[in-house]
Amino acid sequence: MTFDKNFEIKKIDDEGIVWHNVKLTDVVKLYGLNWLEENKDFNRLPKSKKDYLEPVCPNVVRLANCTAGVQAHFKTNAKRIYIDVEIASKDNLSGMTPIARAGFDLYVGKTFEDLKFFGSSAYVPTETAYRHKFVNYYEEDVLCVLNFPLYTGVNNLWIGVEEDKYIIPHETFKDKQRVICYGTSITQGGCASRPGLSYTNLLSRMMQVEWLNYGFSGNAFGEEELIEVLSKIKNSSLFIIDYEANAGTNGKLKLTLRNILEVIRKNNPSIKILVISRIPYLFDEIVKDMGDVRKDLRKFQEDLINELREKGDNNLYFMDGSKIFGDNYHEFTVDTVHPNDLGFMKFSEAVYKKINLIMKSGE
Repeated sequence: MTFDKNFEIKKIDDEGIVWHNVKLTDVVKLYGLNWLEENKDFNRLPKSKKDYLEPVCPNVVRLANCTAGVQAHFKTNAKRIYIDVEIASKDNLSGMTPIARAGFDLYVGKTFEDLKFFGSSAYVPTETAYRHKFVNYYEEDVLCVLNFPLYTGVNNLWIGVEEDKYIIPHETFKDKQRVICYGTSITQGGCASRPGLSYTNLLSRMMQVEWLNYGFSGNAFGEEELIEVLSKIKNSSLFIIDYEANAGTNGKLKLTLRNILEVIRKNNPSIKILVISRIPYLFDEIVKDMGDVRKDLRKFQEDLINELREKGDNNLYFMDGSKIFGDNYHEFTVDTVHPNDLGFMKFSEAVYKKINLIMKSGE
């Protein structure tokens, strides 16, 4: 059977290619890894806190190995950009494409504002090591943004260019305040079709700032110990909390939200905090009891934010996630729960609008 040749997975050898180990080289600038210098790898949480966090949230520690939201930025004049990858897992996930789970996608442009999607890595999903070639069509040197996999760890990554070409790091977000985002499988990127379409990566491009993705699939329960670690991250202007989908129905949201807000404020007195309630699910409409639970949880979150604002904390904000998708909300998901690409784009646009209100006018 013959298919479009663009779907073929081609063998790549080393002839004429200079390879750079991303863990060791300084030719790329990595974003989305607050503890990179300490860890010396692509883990999203500090390894020095593993013994502190593991007894409380062992699955979070495990999921921190997934590279959701991590980006490599560099400039190059190469016409062929190669990656050589070793990933941690070949497990398949329902609703996730292999590219989103364990692949990379590349954006290229003359500037960050000009970035265009250039392609995703092709590989055999049953393998844990692969190579891929991206083609650069620009004549002059360009900025490249390589988005890491959403639902697996990356053990090693090499970037290769032709031996007569150069690759240099690009500090895209120099001196800009970062966004910390804590949440669920949706925050981690489920179920975008490729890494660049997760909402933290979309918003990073929209806002032109670094987003630190702390989405932990099925395990966002608001542990104070975890928030204690995250709230001490420096050079951040906004902390987003989006964990109702995991912590709502088991009662943990009502038990933890006030406490984690207090922890964030203790460690970060001036940071703005945005709490986002859960997006609508189909069974909220069909099963009345579930719909009533969600209304109560939204009211709880909004009332708490209003209470704390009335007490003088004017850097707290609430966003009603149930209103983002409108009447056709079910069309924006892959499984009536997790957003598809249209859903992530619509979600990102709404959050972007809200953040602009917060940052520019304070509402």
